[in-house]
Amino acid sequence: MAAPQRLPDGVTPADLAANGAPLQQGTTPALALDGLLLPPMATPDAAAATTPSAAPRLKATVSSEAPAKLKRRRRLNPPPGAGFGPMYNVMRFIGERCTSHFFSRVKVIGGDDVPKQGPIIVCCSHFSTIMDVAVISAHLPHRRPIHYWAKRGLYKRQPFRWILHSSGNIMVDRKTKNNQDLFAGTFEAMKAGEAIGLFPEGGSYTEHRLHGMKAGAAWAALEFAKHLVLEGEGDPMHTSLRIVPATINYTEKSRFRGEAVFQFGKVFSVDEYTKEFLSGAAPPEQAEYFAPRAPTMNGAATPAFPGSSLRLGLDTAGGASGVSAPPTPGVGDGAGADAAAAAAKRAVARLTDRIGQELYKLTIDAPTWKHWHATKMARELIWWRQNTIPLEDFVTISNSFIKLLDSSDPAAKNALDALFSLQAFSLAASVDVFTLNQIARRLKPSNRAAIGSPAKSDLDARAAQAALPRLVPTTLVFVRELVKLAVRLPIVVPLMLVYAPAYVIGASLSLRYASHEEESMASAKSLCAFPIAFLTHLLLISGIAALFLFTPPGWLVGLCLSLLIERVHLALIDGTYARLKRIHALARVWVAALPAASKQLGPSDAAAALALEAYLEGTPVQFTFKRALRQKGLARPLPHRLAGLALAAHARAAEALDALLESAQQQHSDADVAEEQRAAAEFIVSRMPPSKRRMRFKSA
Repeated sequence: MAAPQRLPDGVTPADLAANGAPLQQGTTPALALDGLLLPPMATPDAAAATTPSAAPRLKATVSSEAPAKLKRRRRLNPPPGAGFGPMYNVMRFIGERCTSHFFSRVKVIGGDDVPKQGPIIVCCSHFSTIMDVAVISAHLPHRRPIHYWAKRGLYKRQPFRWILHSSGNIMVDRKTKNNQDLFAGTFEAMKAGEAIGLFPEGGSYTEHRLHGMKAGAAWAALEFAKHLVLEGEGDPMHTSLRIVPATINYTEKSRFRGEAVFQFGKVFSVDEYTKEFLSGAAPPEQAEYFAPRAPTMNGAATPAFPGSSLRLGLDTAGGASGVSAPPTPGVGDGAGADAAAAAAKRAVARLTDRIGQELYKLTIDAPTWKHWHATKMARELIWWRQNTIPLEDFVTISNSFIKLLDSSDPAAKNALDALFSLQAFSLAASVDVFTLNQIARRLKPSNRAAIGSPAKSDLDARAAQAALPRLVPTTLVFVRELVKLAVRLPIVVPLMLVYAPAYVIGASLSLRYASHEEESMASAKSLCAFPIAFLTHLLLISGIAALFLFTPPGWLVGLCLSLLIERVHLALIDGTYARLKRIHALARVWVAALPAASKQLGPSDAAAALALEAYLEGTPVQFTFKRALRQKGLARPLPHRLAGLALAAHARAAEALDALLESAQQQHSDADVAEEQRAAAEFIVSRMPPSKRRMRFKSA
């Protein structure tokens, strides 16, 4: 094979021909793509050498350009690849502030085997848009900076283009599938020993289980091994590249002060998939391919197969889905090339499956939305106060509930229906279950017997009316909550003056522009609220500094006061927010308990029945119910008319859940199923708070 002929930066074959520069007969020049040198390819004519599948787009950089102008161009439009600009630390700081304020807890599990140095690809689930990026960047072990793939549409305008480049992001072109720059930049980052963050699902979703995997991460990992072959840098069979599977699960991903669990799986190497990907030929040819061979004049090793070529632009339409990628080594044309491409796709599919299996172990896997809603309600009934569930077991607890609910046992069916009804009616009544837990523990229903049992009677309007507490106890509890809030007012009011603009504007913009996408609501709230809160703190610091005539002590006092306000805010926000929600819900219950109040609605009412229908296949946000009402042309009922229905559903769901846990120890016709049910129930009970641990299971 002829030695590669490297072209100067910005010079094309046409430029050489125009200037009379000779080319080697029967070959095309070597092509350089951000340092990736391709060897010359035998071509029957010039047209074959310029096909899109054979020749990547060359960087148009004029070598005669003045150095100062070149430097200015790179600063305004820096190329993708290794390294991070000044905006990375700024964006990570913003992400840390957003996650610490929006979530009450972020629990990091595992990650001890994540390498401190060397190239890694973090493959993470993607249930929330920008908040996933913020959590990863803020909590990746060793505080390693990380590159992300970002879609082309975000790069349309300045200064966003510069911010994305300076933050280390690498552009993905989803429309044209022309991702030469994407892979070139990714390879440069991995050669520098840096981290790449990818979301194998391809986008953010709100689903009841893990979405299907795309192959972009597998292509990137295995193409890096091919890149090492091309560049003659190291042994492609023993790379230092590691895959880091990770997931981010949320208790409430769209609600303020929810919780997040950032969990790592077992880190693994891609080396076991490399040989199949690179060769795709018979064993003798594989041995020849990986045999030692002399480097070319520029140091890059060339393939050992006679007539073979390593090209960019393989059509992967028939293979694994995902980002289009450079091809794998082929064996000339015809059957050999087809075998190489098929083997490469098999290797990519195997690696994609491995990534999917690792992520599957770390996510909640509900077969339907009904099971997902019921599982969420079961967690919130047992861990009845917010921020008390053991997050280190969050995924296992959730999947244990799903295992119990996805059963043919009549107790499982009753619990599934009762828990799902609680989710639907509480959302329709605009009250969360933690608030219902507090009310149910402090106020008894006026007629508990009339509420009935989920196994013996259906929920109706009479049960909803009976679930309302009496007026006098409700008034006393309501006044007590107001007094407790009033005691905190001297501290709460200054905090509200500082943070209320950010909260109100962030929530309003989120409802206006992101209410239809739960995966975007937290991002919209945080990104809208952060600049407002930042400006508020900046004004506060400037105001304090002005009192000291803008002297250094004044700025220092202002900064210290700003940090103190933030710390006090984080310490008090959870209790204050929960109390405000209780006061809001108690006011509705008090109105519903008045003698002259309208009768409570039952499940047969059109709006209540529509809530059950909407959430059966919908996400747990208010928009789901509002959209269903709008489509049916119905007006939303007054919230206090649904208060009794929510309390009745709460009482029945708690009873059905107790019955389900008790039945798990009973004999089952299938011994294996019985053992699985018992193990799931015992695990849940072992993690219960002491006040809820009322059940004891006999030994098997």
